Amino acid sequence: MPSALHIAQALTCHAVAQKGSLSPLKLQKLLYYAQGWHMAQHGGELFPEDLEAWDHGPVCPEVYHAFKGFGYKPIPAQTPEVAMPQFADFIAKIWTAYGPYSAKALEDMTHQELPWLKCYDGSHAKVIPKSLIEKYFLCLAKN
Repeated sequence: MPSALHIAQALTCHAVAQKGSLSPLKLQKLLYYAQGWHMAQHGGELFPEDLEAWDHGPVCPEVYHAFKGFGYKPIPAQTPEVAMPQFADFIAKIWTAYGPYSAKALEDMTHQELPWLKCYDGSHAKVIPKSLIEKYFLCLAKN
């Protein structure tokens, strides 16, 4: 299983290849959607790290610390530490679905969704249970 950082690196490569822009904030939201849709469609987590409910939506702290230096600027392509061809189609689908949205639009979307709403309490340490993410995306998949 890849780490969240490996998936983040793959997302940056895909974004650049598609002539897209990917800020750290947008990357965090794409990781959340990737985790949720992977759980709903493949019956298991995409990466083992937890997501937390922060002010600007779901965040993977490990990925946040790796990319926070870019601020609001686009992240250049990051060569994944591990080759992951088995995830290329899935990452492309996440980008197709969510890549056209701005970071702010994605933030606003996550602020309307049950996993963040149920867990956000103003702190940066409230883990969003994976079971809640999975349940939410399973419901979306049925609709």
